[in-house]
Amino acid sequence: MSGLRAGSIALIAFAAVIGTSASAAEPVPSDHASLSDSQIDQRIQFLEQRLDDSKRHGQIWFWSWFAINGGSMIGNGVIAATRGQHDDRVNYATGAALGAIGLADLFLRPLEARYGADPIRGLPDATREQKLAKLRAAEDQLRGNAVRAEERHQVLPYVGNAGLALAAGLTVGLLGQRGDGIITGMTTLAGGTVNLLTQPAQPERDWDDYLAQYGSGTGRRTAGVDVDVVLATFEDGGKVNLRIRW
Repeated sequence: MSGLRAGSIALIAFAAVIGTSASAAEPVPSDHASLSDSQIDQRIQFLEQRLDDSKRHGQIWFWSWFAINGGSMIGNGVIAATRGQHDDRVNYATGAALGAIGLADLFLRPLEARYGADPIRGLPDATREQKLAKLRAAEDQLRGNAVRAEERHQVLPYVGNAGLALAAGLTVGLLGQRGDGIITGMTTLAGGTVNLLTQPAQPERDWDDYLAQYGSGTGRRTAGVDVDVVLATFEDGGKVNLRIRW
């Protein structure tokens, strides 16, 4: 197998990993028109509290894997560039590539649970319309966190991880030494599994609690279209949410 073909397998596996996300979480409650201002405030307070509850776990998870993947990319890359033996260069270069893939995954699929309620807390709420937009943004935020947490139960992320481990193992085994390839494949499989299993799990329960307490919206909505554009800023970036409801 050529290096180009092995690299293609790695890219396909990586695409499987970053392209698989859960979508089974119940939709956000839709009937907000009848809510009083105090009910809106109560829901926002509940959502902000639950978002903040996962912030520390999310921060620890993100920065731990940032350090692991970043250290692996740099450390293995330096060693690969300075080692004279071909087998060693293949082994460490593959480790550097895996670290780079891990870093890319952190930024291409950001773990928004690590921000807590920060993107929501600073939104304007002076008018009823702003309060409703803030509520919808908070609901979207918690549900998105729940969707990410559900990856732990899905098959496809683990299949993608297994594909990446297979590609890495084959690359090292066929271009370097077979024993090193087996070790690379097994460690990649184990590391990816731990990555998935250690993501914050609480948002999944929090979203279920929110739906149980406030319902999933059974009332009929009036005809028309609501368009919310929400700009949120936080310490290392920002985002724009566009939500259209009909």
